[in-house]
Amino acid sequence: MVGGRRAALTSRSFLTRAFGAPVGDKGTGDGDGATLPGASTRYVALRYACAEPGCAGEAYAAYHDDRFRPACPLCGRPMELVT
Repeated sequence: MVGGRRAALTSRSFLTRAFGAPVGDKGTGDGDGATLPGASTRYVALRYACAEPGCAGEAYAAYHDDRFRPACPLCGRPMELVT
């Protein structure tokens, strides 16, 4: 969830249906060694807003690198990190 809106969602059963059955006794997510319940407290969604006056474009990313800022989906200009 980002700002109270669903940003992305999937499940192991969907991935298995979409990409085929797991090989052997391992499935999607089993390679990480452990899956803890609850939401991660280490990652946040970073919000970008278009710097072009009057443009309402926005985007989200999991990391920030000023060399590779996302392009506005509405006007194509580089976006500015808001949060």
